[in-house]
Amino acid sequence: VTPSYCTPLHLLASTVPPDAIGLAKLLLAAGVDMDAEGCPIDLAGTCALSWCISNVNRHITDERCELATFLIEEGCDVVKADAGYLVASGADLLRNLEDEPLTPANQRLIDLIKSALNVEESTYEAAFEVAQQRLDAHREAFYARMNAYTRHIPWY
Repeated sequence: VTPSYCTPLHLLASTVPPDAIGLAKLLLAAGVDMDAEGCPIDLAGTCALSWCISNVNRHITDERCELATFLIEEGCDVVKADAGYLVASGADLLRNLEDEPLTPANQRLIDLIKSALNVEESTYEAAFEVAQQRLDAHREAFYARMNAYTRHIPWY
């Protein structure tokens, strides 16, 4: 994860260039962690999967659905991605997809996500709790840095 809180896979998922799946295969072969988490306050969520299919300033195209489907089929942690996205944005990944026009690629992805989220309630609650703790720790560190910085500013 870079200082800007993302991996090359996050950037790929965000932009979805031509041959995104081929590029994703190269990144995964090179050892990029498909479940690495970025900044917990990013409205696109924390994982590459959520960056791919969040609708922050864009429509969810078939190409985005195909890349997300690839990530799920390769074993990404859908529960972790959904919980991180829910904590950051207040919405879940399925809501984004179900708000888009239905296409075969979109429907396939919806089915995969529903299947992956069909877990014990305690499993999802634990993932949500971890995501919430990451967000709280990030905010606490941010406010501590701001307080340390502003202590040195003379107030007139």
